Amino acid sequence: MLVQQKIRATAQAVIQRGSAFLVYESFDKIKKEYFYRPVGGGVDFLEPAAKTVLREVYEELGIEVVNPVFLGFSENIFTFEGLPGHELVQIFQCEFKDKANYERESFVVIESGRNEGSAVWKSRDDLLKPEVRFYPNGMKDIISKIM
Repeated sequence: MLVQQKIRATAQAVIQRGSAFLVYESFDKIKKEYFYRPVGGGVDFLEPAAKTVLREVYEELGIEVVNPVFLGFSENIFTFEGLPGHELVQIFQCEFKDKANYERESFVVIESGRNEGSAVWKSRDDLLKPEVRFYPNGMKDIISKIM
């Protein structure tokens, strides 16, 4: 199988409700492993990452976020569904424009027009457990420092 070798620039949103964070739940069928990641996606050419995170959250959740604050950077080298991946990830803390969204327990995630599952609130304590997979690399360190 021919694999395209390309580094992808992404921006992801850390959205917090008390001591919980909004994360996308996913499953790798090859590894047979559940994992979590913040909502976000690819940076378009000539698009600042702070704008990417706003656009990506809107595209995936249909909800506006505002006030992106840069939290950190991650170089994420991984394998998903048996294929290698390499991302350069800028991580931003954001907040919902409509505060009523903090009352919701889950959000449908749409990716490329398809329902890709849901984003849910997970407590900091749950996400920091050693057995929990939380990507990109370094996310556990980042959320452990947020009050």
